Amino acid sequence: MYGILLITSLVAMSYAEYLNDFDGELNFSCPDGETFSRIHSEHSNSAEDRRFELECKALGLDTAGQSPHCEWTAQYVNGYDEVFIYECPGNSFLNGMHSVHSNSAEDRKWKFRCCSYPRIHLLDCTDTGFTNTFDDVQNYIVPDGKAIKSVESYHSNGAEDRRYAYDVCSLIELDEIPSVVG
Repeated sequence: MYGILLITSLVAMSYAEYLNDFDGELNFSCPDGETFSRIHSEHSNSAEDRRFELECKALGLDTAGQSPHCEWTAQYVNGYDEVFIYECPGNSFLNGMHSVHSNSAEDRKWKFRCCSYPRIHLLDCTDTGFTNTFDDVQNYIVPDGKAIKSVESYHSNGAEDRRYAYDVCSLIELDEIPSVVG
């Protein structure tokens, strides 16, 4: 009996709670020194919207003595029903997400928070491809040692849903980026 309770507790602890209701605002950022570890969302055909679970992880690098520079996009990066590709500037990585839903458009528009540290650099970026299909669950787990650099998304008026893809990069700590000798 104790073993079953322990397993149930561990499973429950490994997943975050939904941060927004269907048709509701999403506003979340990881603490300084952290980045996303998991992006989970589910779509409701009756609400024609997604709700999101976002989880964070430590960068895994020494940030002692380094002050982060974090900034939200000033404007939404997309209008309703629009395609977008948003890339965090310089050596910054995704640290926060904000979105609002429109019932008339049955879509979300997005803002993002990006953070950088003076000695942390992003290298060896790869494209995840789309991490969900329309009307289906998204459960993207960011690999260890990596952070999200950019988000790409497009909306379908038929499905009234979005698909999401990410560029993820390796995080390294350097005083400067080594020059490439060719």
